[in-house]
Amino acid sequence: MDQDTFLKSVDLYNPIEQLDGLARANVPFFIVHGDSDRLVPIEENSEILINRLTKLGGKAEVKVVPGRGHQVVDDFFKSKELIEFIIQQSIQSLRRI
Repeated sequence: MDQDTFLKSVDLYNPIEQLDGLARANVPFFIVHGDSDRLVPIEENSEILINRLTKLGGKAEVKVVPGRGHQVVDDFFKSKELIEFIIQQSIQSLRRI
């Protein structure tokens, strides 16, 4: 696909434009985002996703990590809240089986 064709259809490939199915399926989101991320600014990414998803009736939580940017640190990958969210979602999934 050339660049012009892609730009005309970019919304078809942009996950943030495809949230309605996830909201209808009740897929919950938990986002850990640094407030100092210049590569992926929170205002242009996580905040947009959360606002759109909740307007569609979806569920989303965000944990903002102060002073962190776009990096690999325990604040993101060993987040107590994220781990609790994953465990809770796993328990709920098992109950549906």
